[in-house]
Amino acid sequence: MTHIQVPLAELEVGDKLAHIVRIKKINLQGKGKKPWLGVTIIDKSGEFFAKKWGSSEDEFKRHQNITVALITGNVEKYNDEKSFVLNSLAQISDDFPENEIIDLLGNPVSTSDGSCTSADYDGLFEVSTKEDVKFFEHIKNQKPLRELKEGDTIDHILQSKNFLLRKSREKESYYFDIASNDASKEMTVKRFRANVDTKVPDNIKAIYVKGVVDDWKGTCSIKSEYISLIPDATEMDVSALWPTSTFTIKELKLGIWSRVQKIKISWVKMLCEGFLKDPKYSEAFSMVPAGSAMHHNIKNGLLEHTYTASSMGNDITVLYNKLKLANNTLVIDPDIVFAGLMFHDAFKCDGEYAFNGDYQAAGNLLKHLERGISYVATKAASIPGFPEEIWQMICHIISAHHGKLEWGSWDEINSPYSSIVHHVDDLTSKLDPTVRNLHFIKDDAKYTTEKVKALGGSEAYRGNISFDKPNYDSPREIAITEKLTSVSTLQGIRDCFGRIRDPKLREFSVQLLDKFHIEATKPQGPGALRGPLGYEHYPCGLLEFTYRLMLLAEGMVYIWHQWAWPKNRVYLDVDTIVVGAFLTTFFQFRAGNPVLGDTSYALAQIGITASKIEGFSSDTKELLQHIVRSNLGRDDVRFISTESILIHYCYKMLNLTDRMMIDLSKDLNAEEVSSELVGRVIFRSLCKVDNEKNSI
Repeated sequence: MTHIQVPLAELEVGDKLAHIVRIKKINLQGKGKKPWLGVTIIDKSGEFFAKKWGSSEDEFKRHQNITVALITGNVEKYNDEKSFVLNSLAQISDDFPENEIIDLLGNPVSTSDGSCTSADYDGLFEVSTKEDVKFFEHIKNQKPLRELKEGDTIDHILQSKNFLLRKSREKESYYFDIASNDASKEMTVKRFRANVDTKVPDNIKAIYVKGVVDDWKGTCSIKSEYISLIPDATEMDVSALWPTSTFTIKELKLGIWSRVQKIKISWVKMLCEGFLKDPKYSEAFSMVPAGSAMHHNIKNGLLEHTYTASSMGNDITVLYNKLKLANNTLVIDPDIVFAGLMFHDAFKCDGEYAFNGDYQAAGNLLKHLERGISYVATKAASIPGFPEEIWQMICHIISAHHGKLEWGSWDEINSPYSSIVHHVDDLTSKLDPTVRNLHFIKDDAKYTTEKVKALGGSEAYRGNISFDKPNYDSPREIAITEKLTSVSTLQGIRDCFGRIRDPKLREFSVQLLDKFHIEATKPQGPGALRGPLGYEHYPCGLLEFTYRLMLLAEGMVYIWHQWAWPKNRVYLDVDTIVVGAFLTTFFQFRAGNPVLGDTSYALAQIGITASKIEGFSSDTKELLQHIVRSNLGRDDVRFISTESILIHYCYKMLNLTDRMMIDLSKDLNAEEVSSELVGRVIFRSLCKVDNEKNSI
């Protein structure tokens, strides 16, 4: 009694079924409508889903105990995929030889977790174990998603974050959107021909997908032909599929620890050391991402964000103190800024995010702001003599670092410390994901193929970035060493332009300065009263603010390259950024003009001046206009280039911090001031007179 059959996996559309198979599970589908049986069948070639139309509850009950069956039917085409449709299903006779069953079907196997089977999902998803798919070997050998293009074949194991059952707009049908990724890229997997009552997979960390890369409404996605769930894959198993930092954990930890050792305020040093040594936080702090979507959503992302933001914040504070603000004798302590940035997001590791970036229930009880405030206050109370003024300022920095109450802060920014921390945090959160995407931009492309969530879902613009080396020989020392006058300020701007390496960009900048500097330096007029910051408070007016912004932006480029992306091949263009910073403020002397305001006038003059310089790059002209448009335009205008992002946060930080320092310097004995320039009460706490710098 020998039964010969073609393996199920080798059958083609149009072939007939007359097969002996194992029955893994039978479900009754479409109850109360048109009932049909969903049957999971197995032979030596694999596990498959079959349908038997026109069934009934009685037939379902009769077939419940079948383990090995003879099936008949056809192989049909459904949604461009092979589908098994049964005509009959019957238990094989008891006298059929067991050894022949084993020859045909192999030994029986159990399901991977005892509860998750293909039939549960209407045959949309198969179920496999890690061993079935050679999990780690497959991940090691598969091509990164980022290197694939439309039409390429997918044969990948991917991390699966969530399964969404969606209804098609075009027709009455359903499909799954599966948020997935490997270490290089996120990509949505599409699984069509679902039903409204199809079970949604839960707690599945990884899937095995076969299909093609497809364009779905302008976005790369995966059109799947086969998906197998891998329920025994744990969170740590799929860590190989997480994007990861360009730094090692050791480098990041050592970098933070080394800076902590330089803290001069002993209490703050003990506070920081205590957190870094605490076994309750050390593993999670080193592993979890800083967010689930917007920025540093990578393995070790929180550690990297803390390292880069705190290191940059320290150096930016030092730079700000060197850019002497006229009539101000106060300085900001970089140790406090560093500590504030070290703790500002640190407690995302305390239950708010899982290692894979999933938001956890613990984050609904208390978020990282509340946990951070509680930790700092409690630990400070345990350190003898810890000054209340210091721990309260660190707590204020944590509480206000989101920037506004409507953005999740508990306090308004009411100190120069929280101003710097907020803007440095926001800068790194926008610039880092932008640069990560530009890292993979095609040689001839102006825009990234991937949308950057931190930029509101826009593609990033290439701008004037360079690859493999910066466009300067070495960072220069930036400082204002003497009291500014109109003459020295104007000369300082000319010196900045003199360092520009592109002769056409240098000529463009000098022409604009020569044409308008007299009008821009008028002590009175609409430009002196532009917006909430009154430039009449600067002895050299608008020109002084412009010069200091140019220096801050130039220094910020060096600081970014040193701390955020030292292993990166994407370099920001310091020349374009310096000129962009100049243009962002320089034409504000036009504010209040009834015919053409400052933004429109700047856009026009950039075009006019560029047209007079033979060979001036049209891309550079448009980039400079974009910088002005995004920084002086309406709030709904997005900045999508590295240049506009960096200038935006330099401008915002300098603008707000200067206003605070100007008002705080009016009465050095007052601990709090009702600031006219800021519009609320601000605090002098820990802003010391220059000769008191080390006396905190």
